[in-house]
Order: sequence, then C-alpha cells, then structure tokens
Amino acid sequence: MGPDQIFLFYYKLFQLKVFRKIIISFLITGGIMAIAAAILGRIYEDELTQYVVSGLNKQIRTEAQVDDVRLSFLRKFPDASLELKNVVILSVHNTDTLLQAKRLYLRFNVAKLLKRQYMIREIHVHSGMMNLLVDQRGNTNYVFWNREKGHDAENFLLDIGNLKLTNIDLNYENRAMDMAIRGNIRKSTFKGNFSREEYSLTTAIEGIMYHYSKKGNQYFQDQKISSSASLYVNPQTIEILSGDLNLAGQHLAVKGNIIRPRPLEYNLLLASTHLDLDRVLRFNLLKNMKIPGDMKAGGDITFQASISGMASKTQMPKIDASFSLDGGWLKASAIPYGIRELRTEGHYTNGNRQGPESTRILLSNTSLLYGNSRLGGNYEIVNLINPRINYTIKAELDLADIPSLISGDSTFREMNGMLYAEVNISGTQKPLAKVEKSELLKHQYDARIRLEGVNLGLSFKSIQLRNLTGELTFKDHLMIKSLNGSIEGIEVSLSGRADNLLEFLFTNNGNLWLDSDIYVSKADLNNLPSWKRNIEHNSGTDTISLPDRLFIKTTYWIDELLIRKFHASQMTGELVYKPRRLSIPRLSLHSMQGQIETEGMLEQQRNNQFLVKSISKVRDIDITRVFTSFGNFGQDFIMDKHIRGELSGEVNFSAGLDEKMKIKKETILADCDIVIQDGELSGFEPMRKLSRFIDVKELEDIKFSTLTNQVFIRNEEVIIPKMDINSSAFDITGSGIHGFDKNFTYKVKVSLSELLSKKAKKPDQRESEFGVIEDDGLGRVFIYLVIEGSDRGTEVRYDRRGAMQNIRDQFREEKKELREILNEEFGFFKKDTTLSGAKEDDKATRFILDWEEDSVSSNKTDSLRRNNKSDQERFTIVWDDEEESDTVKVEEKKRWRKKKK
Repeated sequence: MGPDQIFLFYYKLFQLKVFRKIIISFLITGGIMAIAAAILGRIYEDELTQYVVSGLNKQIRTEAQVDDVRLSFLRKFPDASLELKNVVILSVHNTDTLLQAKRLYLRFNVAKLLKRQYMIREIHVHSGMMNLLVDQRGNTNYVFWNREKGHDAENFLLDIGNLKLTNIDLNYENRAMDMAIRGNIRKSTFKGNFSREEYSLTTAIEGIMYHYSKKGNQYFQDQKISSSASLYVNPQTIEILSGDLNLAGQHLAVKGNIIRPRPLEYNLLLASTHLDLDRVLRFNLLKNMKIPGDMKAGGDITFQASISGMASKTQMPKIDASFSLDGGWLKASAIPYGIRELRTEGHYTNGNRQGPESTRILLSNTSLLYGNSRLGGNYEIVNLINPRINYTIKAELDLADIPSLISGDSTFREMNGMLYAEVNISGTQKPLAKVEKSELLKHQYDARIRLEGVNLGLSFKSIQLRNLTGELTFKDHLMIKSLNGSIEGIEVSLSGRADNLLEFLFTNNGNLWLDSDIYVSKADLNNLPSWKRNIEHNSGTDTISLPDRLFIKTTYWIDELLIRKFHASQMTGELVYKPRRLSIPRLSLHSMQGQIETEGMLEQQRNNQFLVKSISKVRDIDITRVFTSFGNFGQDFIMDKHIRGELSGEVNFSAGLDEKMKIKKETILADCDIVIQDGELSGFEPMRKLSRFIDVKELEDIKFSTLTNQVFIRNEEVIIPKMDINSSAFDITGSGIHGFDKNFTYKVKVSLSELLSKKAKKPDQRESEFGVIEDDGLGRVFIYLVIEGSDRGTEVRYDRRGAMQNIRDQFREEKKELREILNEEFGFFKKDTTLSGAKEDDKATRFILDWEEDSVSSNKTDSLRRNNKSDQERFTIVWDDEEESDTVKVEEKKRWRKKKK
C-alpha cells in the first residue's frame, strides 16, 4: 500500500466519523426539541387553545362552530400548528353557511406565541365546502374578518406566506351580474409575503369546473381547469408578469396590470393561438344550442382580447375581442355532406357603456362549403337587451344538397338546379336564442334571387316543375320579374308581384295578395301525368276547402289548349280569387271554328258545399265539334254523327256542388237561348221511327236553315219549348223533355197538307192510290205525334191530346171572331163577355181527328177527288167529352171555317 493510498484511507475514516457525529447531533437535538415541544404542548395546550379560539372569535364578524381544537408543535415544526376539526362558519348575516371544512390548519410563529402574540403565517383549509354570494346590490357574505383595531387585534397578526385550499367544493353566485360558478378546487396555493406592502406572489390552481353560467346561458360543463401566475403587488398596482389559464384543454395567456384601490381598474391583454374548434364548440358555446353528440369539428382559431377600465361588483370593464377561424370543418349525421372550407373573422365589444345594451358582435368574411353549395356573408348584432341585427347573406346553392338537410320534410320528392341569392336583413330580434315569427315581421328585407335550371318534384299530386329560370326581388313586396319553366311539360311564363307575403307566412291572420300575368304557349292536358292519374284514380274521397287568406288577380294568355278532344286557341281572360270565392270576370277563346266568351264564379258556402254560376256566349260554333269535344256529353241518344250546323246563343248556368266538388244534378239550372244555322239532322233514330207514320225519305237527312229556341234545364230535365223547324223534308213544330235518367218525351206537329204533298211525289203504290189531295176548304190540318224513349228503346205514337187542344183553340178563336163580326155589323151579342176578353169555358167540346187509312185500289183515286161524300167518310170527326191536359202548345192561331158547296 503506497503513501497516497494510506492517506486516502485515513481521510475517509475521518469523514465517516464526522458525518456520524453530525447525524447523532441532529438526532439528539431533534429529540430534545421534540420532547420540549411535547412538554410545552402539554403545559400550554389548554391555555393556548382557549386563548387562540377566543381571539379568533373576536376577529371574526360571524358565528363560527368547531367540534375539536388541537395544538401541535411538531406538525409544522418549528412553528406551532392549531388544528380545528369540523369547522362551520356562517355568512355575515347568518343566512347560510359560508365555509364548512373537516380540517382547518392555522400555523403560528412559536416565538411570538410564547409572547402571547399570535402571528398566523399559513392557513390551510382541507375537505370542505365554500359558498360565496354577491346579492343584487353588490353586498357580499364572505368579508368576515374584523378590521377594527383594538388590544386583542394587536395580538392577532397576519403574516400569511402561504394560503392553501385542498378538496374544496366552491359555489359562487353573483346576482348583480347574473353569474354562477360551481366547481371543485383540488389543490390551490398562494405564496407570497402578504404582510409586506410590496411583494411577489405566485399562484397555482387545479380543479374541475362543473358549471359556469351567465345571464341564463350555460358555458363549460365538467371541464378541468388549471392556472398559474406570477404577480408583483404593491399598494397601487397588481402587475401580472405572466399568467396562463388552461380550460377545457385550451390555453390562454394573460398579462397586464390592475390598479388599486377599489374600484379596481383593469388593463389586461389576453391571447391564444391554435385553439381547437371542436373544443370551443363542445365546451365554450352555449349548452342551449344542443350541439349533436356525434358532431366532430376541426379548425384553427386565433384569439385576442383586451380588458380595460374599472370593474366592481356591479360594473364590467370594457372588453374588446377578436378572433379568426381558418380551415374549419364539421361532421355530423344531421349534416350528411359535412361542412368544409369554413372560415370567418369575428369581433366582440361591450361598447362604451360596458354592458349588454352597447354590446356589438360581428362576423365578417364568412364562407363555408356544403356539398356543391357555398354560403357566406356578414352578420352583425348590436345591443343584447334589445338586439338589432344586420345580416348580409350570400348564397350559391345547388338545390340537390338541400334534401339531405330536410329529410323529415316530405314536400319535395326531387330538387336540383342552382339558386343564387343575396339577402340583406336588418331590424330587431328578441330574444336572440329563439327566433319568434312575430319578430321576423319587424325586419327590413332587400333580397335578389336568381334561378337557373331548377327542377322540383312536389309530393302533392306528384307535380313536376322543370327548368325554372328567372329573377325575383323582395323588398316591401315580392316581385317576380320573369319566371319561365314547365309544369308537367307545359311551358309557362310568369310575372307579377305578391304583397303581404311575410304576414301570410308568419301569422295566422295575414292575407296574401297576388297580382300576376301568365302566358302559356301550349297546354296539352292530355299528356299531363298528374291529370291522367287524377282521372284514373279519382276516388272522390277528398274534401275540398278553398283557402281563406288568399287574394289573387291573374291575367292569362294561352295560345293553345287541349283537354281530351276539346281544342281551343287564342285563349285570354282574367281570374280573380277572394276567400272562398273564385270568379272569372272575362274569358275569351276560339274553339270549334267559332268564338266563345264567358264569365262565371265558384263560391264555397258555409256548409262547405259549392255554388257555380256562369254566363256564356257562343258564336258560329260547329255543333258537330261541340258534341265531339265533350264526348257527346256522356250520352248516346243524339251524337256528333247525327247533327251538323253552326251554333250561336247565350247560356245562363248554375248548379250546386258537394264538399268533394261533385255536381248535384238536382240543383242544375240552365237557360239557353240558341240559334242553329244551316243545320242538319242525319240518321237520327227517333226520326227514323216516324217513318211508320210518315213515310218520307227526307227523314233520313233533315236540313234546315235556321232553328231558334230557348232550352231550360231544371229538376234533372232538359226542357225544350215549342219550336218551328223549317226543314228540307217538311215544316215541323216540336217540343219535349229529356231527363238525366235517359228517359225522354218529344211531341211533334206536322202539317197534313205538306205531308200529303210529300206523299204525292213518292213513286209508290200509295201515290197512285191517293193522288194529290187538295185543301178541302176546311183550312190547314196537322198531325200530332209523341216520341217517347229510354235507354231500352224508342216508341212513336199519335198525340190525341195535342190535336184536340189545337182544334179546341181554333173553335174558340172562330167563335170569338164570328161574334165580333155580328156585333159590329148588326149589334148582336152586346152582353157577351167574351167580346171584352173574358175567358172561355174550360169545358169546350172536344173532338178527335181520326185518320182512316184503308187499303183502296189505285183506280179509285180520281173518284175520291170528285166525291165529297167519300172525303167526308175518310175524315171522321169523333166528339170526346173527356178532359185531357195539353202538353204541347200550338204557336200560331189557326182559323177553321166550314165552306158550303
């Protein structure tokens, strides 16, 4: 072993002995001090404890309750420690509990304590609850230390260098500012020499914020919170050298100063970069917004704010804040395509009055992309008490993106095309969180909308709107400058204006006024899908109700209209709608080679049934086309192949409809003045039936130049009054009734002389048998026939009653005329009242003209002409005293005179 090694060995041994002595010395000293502390604690514990508790009660302005108090010189050695168990401190006004703690530790200076001076150097509150309250007047419940100086106060000194709170539930409510905070302080420390006028202070807090709300709006829920700060404090200023707040994973840097004394004046700067949009939306925004649970978001937010001005329990300093968002995106099941390319710039200030009434919130240069649609604009809100808004919305919408956002709305089955809009909205909006319809009426609007190639498929009646293109503006009213497109394949051009639109949409009693012009080049309803479906599947089960709050005035032009076999052109007119009443003041169209003009109305009555009225004038209408166009009016008695001619006239029509808008046949009333020019009745079966009585070939094809009559419809019957038909075959006087049940009765009067002359021209055996029969001097004689029929067939027979009524009228006229002559020539019958217009006795003698058509050989024809007696035998007058009602009136009055040979 060398000298160096020997020296090193003894040196280490010496160090070990010294270290051992030091350790032993410390242990001996510590043991002595511990024994001394135990002896002192035992000697002075009761006295010191009683004195400290008594002194605390004198310094506290409120009542304090403690279960147990223990003094220890070892726990916080070399200082003394006073442990208070189950401490309860009531609020200043004893209205509730200010502090409740399982343990409260007070640390005292031992040297001062032995001199009966109690210098508190540290306070530690552990496991408890703290309730801090500020009422509406700004009064607090947590200022409980007695600031008054006295003998006892001089013995109680605060030289706190450390204030600790661990596991404390905190409830803070400021009713003056309508703010509430609930949380748990897991650990907090405040270190500094608080007893000096100038000192440095470091703080650290860790905990959880359960709830933070302001003015009824909830922010942050169950979020971790931590903060740290380094401050320099003097009597005039609290300077924040550095500060950091971490809430919900977001960092916020703070620096500035606070000028004292109260009220405090703040000059603070806050800044944060790279805030996460998802956390901001999920934790920092209003809980009332009900952010979807499956929502995910991203984006980078930069935030800056300044707080300046005085602040007190009832006053806020001025706050100015700005932020920007770039690269934002949102995803959720409620927004299937997601929001991307979200960016905006924002600014907030509480204004020169540092309150909600002067608050201004602005979002500018906002833009987002949803699907193929872009939405952006500027949004401003001023005054949160009576909010005023100013929105500028710009949109380029691909309508194919919209159905994904309104999946619960079944109005549209299909939607695509582009909509470009720029909308300015300004006005008041209260409250902001919930938009009321009535508030929307107070806004001012200025909107410009442009449609390009818009296609809409409506669920109602499966209506298809195609290629809608046009411009609309809205200010005080909606103006449709030009809107073109097709409805179910029909090209339509629309222009006009709508007034009171917002009141109609947002209130229950607002009326909509619409004034429009509509142009249609060709309307072919036969190719209209919804029209076909209505015809094929019309069950008539839907009750129809006309709207109550709608007023419409429309002028329309239709170049061509096709409905089944009906064809019209050059159609123009007006339509006016008032609640429960639709009227057409004017309608003119060219159809069926003629002109039609009409006016009418449809009105819904109180029982929800309808009344329809119309007046129509027709001129030079092809009657064949009328029957063809309207499907022969659903009957096969007389059809388009039977009748020809030009129809003119006027029709007054009215009818009742039930609540399903089906015509009630029993209510139909019509008065028709008609004129048929150049008419022809061809192949008409009832006229063919006349051949059994009147063997005339012309009955197959009857032509007439003019037919004038007035036709009535009532009680489900078409009533045709007596009319004269001057036809190519012979002149006929006829009338009749045709029921809706297809039962009909027609009465016909034919001149016997015309009939005989027609027969005389026929090359058959009866011509050689009868020859030409001249007038026998008794005047003209007529044959009366009845044509009756139903859907089972037609029957023709003689009308005896009609003939008797005609002869009775002739006798009455002859008798009256003869008496007038005798009265004038000879003064006879002066007392006869019939000469003064009195009525004839209804029991006038009746007779029947019976045509006996015996089979006679042709070689006796000439003898009939020469033999009047034979003629008298053929024309036999049979008297009939029975009363028979007449159903066919004779138009012309005929005189019957008997000539003597």
